[in-house]
Amino acid sequence: MKSCKNSVLKEIFLVCKFTVKQSCKTKSFQISFAILACLAFFGPIIMGIIQAKPEDNMPNNTEISTLYIGMDLGEVKVDFEKLLEDDFYSKMKIEYIEMKDVEEGKKDLEKEGKNQLLVEVNHMESNFQIKAWEPVKNSFWERDVETLLERMSAILTESIQLQCALTDSQKLALNTQVNTEVHKVQENGEIKNLSKKTGIAESDSMFIYGFIMVILMIGAFAGSSIASSVVSEKNGKILEYLLTSISPIGILAGKIIGCILLTVGEILCIGAIAVVADGIAKNISNQEGSMIGSMLPDTIISNLSLGTVVLVLFFIVLNLTLYGFLAAYAGSLASKVEELKDTVGIFSIAELVGGYLALFSAMYMTEGTTSLFLKFVYLFPLSSVFMIPGALLVGKVNFFMVFLAIVFVMISIIVLVIVTIKTYKTHLFSSSVKKKRLIKFSRQ
Repeated sequence: MKSCKNSVLKEIFLVCKFTVKQSCKTKSFQISFAILACLAFFGPIIMGIIQAKPEDNMPNNTEISTLYIGMDLGEVKVDFEKLLEDDFYSKMKIEYIEMKDVEEGKKDLEKEGKNQLLVEVNHMESNFQIKAWEPVKNSFWERDVETLLERMSAILTESIQLQCALTDSQKLALNTQVNTEVHKVQENGEIKNLSKKTGIAESDSMFIYGFIMVILMIGAFAGSSIASSVVSEKNGKILEYLLTSISPIGILAGKIIGCILLTVGEILCIGAIAVVADGIAKNISNQEGSMIGSMLPDTIISNLSLGTVVLVLFFIVLNLTLYGFLAAYAGSLASKVEELKDTVGIFSIAELVGGYLALFSAMYMTEGTTSLFLKFVYLFPLSSVFMIPGALLVGKVNFFMVFLAIVFVMISIIVLVIVTIKTYKTHLFSSSVKKKRLIKFSRQ
């Protein structure tokens, strides 16, 4: 018994090794891997170039030589000479002009051709407005004008508060956010907070949605490859040669495990390339944090740990295993490649049902994360392998639910393996394979 078991494992290993080698030699795999590797490498680098901080090239002094200011603030008095107290603006000259001369001043900016700036400060009905005009042909630093207007806005706000004789506590009160809550008292005297929600942020929901879509596409490509590979071998000489030394169980299991290892290996390689590119992008942009991390919601970053990453990868493997054997079952039902389009619907419908249940749940999680529907999606094997990885990353699924999901998926995989192998043996024969040569192997 032990010798038979070791023999089957050896057969699975041989077929798995052969599957990986042959798949790596195909043009489709090489091209797809090259495209994904380029995206993973150049994507973060391009973003790092785009998001490079312009402050890194900030000059020691403003390049604005003269600042013309026209003001119409009514009773409000503002002294923008405070700008000159900053070393950055110490060499800049400030001149106040009448509002009637503002239009004429706009025309003179381009004529004089110097690094001059005209600013108009107005008191509107409900707010204050600061407008700036600069010459078309200027040599200002990229954020020179923007930085100046931010500083002038701060001076204006400070002057208004001083003239209103506001104390520090009053200023703080004006800037304090007011929060409201609605409570309902139940019959037992318990107070329920009606404004409290258990849902996740929209950014977290979109991350889970995108993560599910990626897993869905990976599973679809891997599944279609397994199904077409299983049925195509029935129509050639390869199966005859394989069955002379390897059992049907070894062929089927080795092929699926090989595809799973190849897919997971590709994911890890792409991830490693992305990490290297992220380090390069970080140096280019001169940002403190990770470039990839800046694109992820804060919730994801806070929940990242070695245990979480391992569990996510484990569920991806479970996903590929479950739908891999389901694809193999669909391929086993077909005797010819032409028949595959009729049998592969089993795999396609199952994956769509599981994937779309998970996608709908990702959107629903913005409203709540404790409903019975979500618990069903977590535990239903077809959808749990899509939903659990994203829920783990946002920290909205407990480990007891994860454990139950693993148990249900493992039971489903075992049942599916038994059914698939039995079906594979039954439908092993095709027009190009001699039944009399294979019958003894199909009974193994």
